[in-house]
Amino acid sequence: MNPAELTSLHAVARTGCGLRVDFLRQADRVAHRISLVAGQQPWPLLDSCEGSPLDAWPASPALQEVQFQAQPAAGRVVLAVGMAGTSHWSLSVTAAEDPPALLFDVACRVRTQPSWLGSRYRAANTASSTQLPAAAECRLAGMACRIEPRGSQRPEEMRITASGSEVTITVPGGEGPLPRTIRWQYGLVLVPGLDHGRVRPFFLTDELD
Repeated sequence: MNPAELTSLHAVARTGCGLRVDFLRQADRVAHRISLVAGQQPWPLLDSCEGSPLDAWPASPALQEVQFQAQPAAGRVVLAVGMAGTSHWSLSVTAAEDPPALLFDVACRVRTQPSWLGSRYRAANTASSTQLPAAAECRLAGMACRIEPRGSQRPEEMRITASGSEVTITVPGGEGPLPRTIRWQYGLVLVPGLDHGRVRPFFLTDELD
């Protein structure tokens, strides 16, 4: 394990293809990386964009502590918590295998009106992102995953956009008395129907499939 790597979670089908999330120490934050998996080989796909200690409303949830748990109902779960400014964040990630998916559940307890709230990712290496209706798709090395709302999230409660090398999940700050808790749920799902069994190395000079 990389010295900066804190824990990881896999969602892999019987074919050996799937998704993986690694939680990594980055300055005072716990960042995470999403990778496509083929056999024993991970292909980095998306990196969370992190803020600085001075950001009250960072690009991604401000997480400082992470732990791995096994829960009877949910199976393998990664839990993370942290704070920035006067707000507190919590995040849980669970894995599904049919189809392979990583399910994110995020909450932020706010004491002032947010100027920004959501999750932002930067495409790793030469991955590409494409806008879909109410979702986004990322491709790399003949594989793809879709980022989509989950749970009871309605389109007006969360917007997923793909622009160039970034995927952004924007959550409205809402209205009402403070403090209040704002929650968003999304999933990264391996796109079915692609020839994942023929994954090849992907270099900067390659054309995207």
